[in-house]
Amino acid sequence: MRKVTNTFGDYIFKKRKDLGLTLREFCRKFGYQPSYISRLENSILPAPSNKKKLSALALALGIDKETEDWVTLFSLAASSRVSIPEDVKKDFPQITKLLPAFFRTTRKEKITKKDIENLVELIYDEHNS
Repeated sequence: MRKVTNTFGDYIFKKRKDLGLTLREFCRKFGYQPSYISRLENSILPAPSNKKKLSALALALGIDKETEDWVTLFSLAASSRVSIPEDVKKDFPQITKLLPAFFRTTRKEKITKKDIENLVELIYDEHNS
């Protein structure tokens, strides 16, 4: 049994399974190499950085544009590449100024509730200024 976590690979695996398709069936139907999709699903490869390729994969998985699943897929894709999602960068251009505070907070040996509250307050203040 596959342990499900919140990764890009797990997400596309689940979506493919929801379609009722085996790996080979999915690849045959949509023109992918089974080894490529397998490496994506097993988080061996990061998500494609090319928006057209990622969009094509989303549509093959039955994910409609501008839906919550679409946003989730693109957010998990950015996470798999260790990058900030494009919509976040666009909607919150000041986010990069907050990253040093985020990194300082996460590097602490023990993160307290107060640390998280301070970080959320900093993000909130920056977003509303």
